[in-house]
Amino acid sequence: MKNYILATAFCTFWSVGLFAQNQRMQGPPSPQQRAERMAETMLQELKLSDQQFQQVKQLLLENAEMRQEAIEQGRQAMEARKEAATAQEEKITSILTEEQRLLWEAWKEKRRSEDAGGRNRRFPKNRGPRGER
Repeated sequence: MKNYILATAFCTFWSVGLFAQNQRMQGPPSPQQRAERMAETMLQELKLSDQQFQQVKQLLLENAEMRQEAIEQGRQAMEARKEAATAQEEKITSILTEEQRLLWEAWKEKRRSEDAGGRNRRFPKNRGPRGER
């Protein structure tokens, strides 16, 4: 009996893991798919007429496209910031002497390790927004 229960539990957890893995492999739904799913849900839940359904669906699709465009613009802006930071880094490095470059690299590494250690840049030294400990 104990073996039966263990085998059943194992199979259950194994199948849940496979289902989750399958979901991850498919990736998130596109904005258009989410808009269509939302329109279908609203059709069922709100009992929309055919005309209302088409209007709502069109509105949701338009907004989904605008949001996707905004996301893409944000990605482009982020790439531009990364390129600017890289260019700045190269310029700073070209100004410094070899000894200063070594100090610069050590200083940057120290900052990275502090940030990775949970240090909050907005509230340094574990202080809150009002300087509280």
